[in-house]
Amino acid sequence: MIKQLFFFLACIFFFTGIHSQTLNLPARQVGALNGTQFITTISSPTLSITSRENLIYSEVANGNVPYSFRNLVMVASSAVINTQTYVVKYFVLPDYLAIGHDTDYFLCPMSPMLATKIGSLTGCTLPT
Repeated sequence: MIKQLFFFLACIFFFTGIHSQTLNLPARQVGALNGTQFITTISSPTLSITSRENLIYSEVANGNVPYSFRNLVMVASSAVINTQTYVVKYFVLPDYLAIGHDTDYFLCPMSPMLATKIGSLTGCTLPT
């Protein structure tokens, strides 16, 4: 009985820890643009790259990111160095950063400068 209770509590701790990493963003507002609307907003041929990226940043900063894209996924890598095994675990987005809601979103290409700015906003780093 004690072994089963310990196993149950260990499972809860393990799975809660895996799913506890999320992007630090405000809640998505009810009237926020969906992906299709956002594409229309940034598709103007007269829109400069700077203006386009300012719009992307604004949407992300306001929380217009699908909830399914906010949960980070754990990745583990290991290496054996001098017979000692080392494991590093880190959390990544499940896909490219997206704008919109879970059923209508836009996977958002951006410059490295904007990606760095969004990383700072969300408390993330860009290892690549």
